[in-house]
Amino acid sequence: MNVGGVGSLRGIRHAAAVARAVLEHTGHSLLVGEQATDFALQMGFQREPMSTKRSQEIYKQWKQNNCQPNYWKVSD
Repeated sequence: MNVGGVGSLRGIRHAAAVARAVLEHTGHSLLVGEQATDFALQMGFQREPMSTKRSQEIYKQWKQNNCQPNYWKVSD
């Protein structure tokens, strides 16, 4: 019943691989936030931009539509 996990990992694309490294290289079951990111960098993972061309286009369309989140009703 060994586990390894990360939460609030910033700037690292492969969170599952970092979680696996937590399992294999530490006595912890969960690293969160800045400590998770620092650990990933120490393990050789690289910081990468999280946005893609597709996510940037979705954001651009969202801004053009008056930034209405999906869960808000739009008044007519």
